[in-house]
Amino acid sequence: MKVSEAIEKLTNKRNDALSFMSDIYKKGDAGYLANEIRVTTYNIAINTLQQIDEPQAKKVEAHLAEHWNEDVGDVLWWNFPVEEPPYCGTPLDEHFPKYKTHFSMIDMPTEIEKPKRWVVKLPETGKYFANISYGKMFGMIAEISEREAKDAYPFTDRAKAEAVAVLVDGSVEEI
Repeated sequence: MKVSEAIEKLTNKRNDALSFMSDIYKKGDAGYLANEIRVTTYNIAINTLQQIDEPQAKKVEAHLAEHWNEDVGDVLWWNFPVEEPPYCGTPLDEHFPKYKTHFSMIDMPTEIEKPKRWVVKLPETGKYFANISYGKMFGMIAEISEREAKDAYPFTDRAKAEAVAVLVDGSVEEI
């Protein structure tokens, strides 16, 4: 649930309590006081939620084609309303579609998502397993110490790591 949805839900409950309070109870009655406390509690919750920073979607501005220059480089070219994928490149390209009216910048990634990996660890020795291969021969599993854990064989499939762990009576750790 988004913060804005929670605020809306609490606002509706507060408004219901206010309506209920004035329709049924007289000011000074115990029921009126109980509803007044409920309304105050809703207000506190609403005010607290309004202070939470909700991540905003990044706005991408489409610039007019006339603002492009060679220093800008490759961009995504659009025409509005958007009815086809953008063209990526510059107006200097041989096959540039002349009917494109706007462009947007291409943002380079700042973070790289790393794949999940798992290692197998023996419970009694605390050692990890590594895959050791000898030239063209088949690989085998060997024990390595905890300080060498960075060199442990990383499984990219948790099911495979669990299968090896079952074979050696070990446990699986995500690295």
